[in-house]
Amino acid sequence: MDSKGPDSILGFITGPSRVKNEVGNRYGRLIVVARSPSDRRAHWFCRCDCGASAVVSGTNLRQGQQKSCGCLRVESAQRFHPRGWEEHPRWKGLDASYAAIHMWVRRHKQMTGTCTHCEEERRRTEWANVSGEYLRDLDDYIELCKSCHVKFDRRDVVAA
Repeated sequence: MDSKGPDSILGFITGPSRVKNEVGNRYGRLIVVARSPSDRRAHWFCRCDCGASAVVSGTNLRQGQQKSCGCLRVESAQRFHPRGWEEHPRWKGLDASYAAIHMWVRRHKQMTGTCTHCEEERRRTEWANVSGEYLRDLDDYIELCKSCHVKFDRRDVVAA
């Protein structure tokens, strides 16, 4: 047969599991509750001190790469910027670029998929600035389909 030994078939270990039982162990804010069914690597159901749960790989637990369900990251951000990101030293406010303002609008305003002008449902819509001033004002943006957006922008050029 194969020269790799009686507990292997084509190099894969078929004998007893080499997975270390982590149930009951604490890693940062996580306590391991049970093993999660997975195909290859050991993943564990964990309960965080905040009450949430997470599924984490055994390697990430042992190497300290994951210490909470994600609540630790949120708390750290709040500790460094308790009044929000507007207080961050790199916050540009009204001096932000065109692309940065559009990214901010996409993050803070939910798209419906319906054009405000033609009222058709489209697979892809875009945010158009109404005033042309590109301020951080969510009410200054409307959702338009591509063709209505082009017409809307041309209207502004002709009017100017």
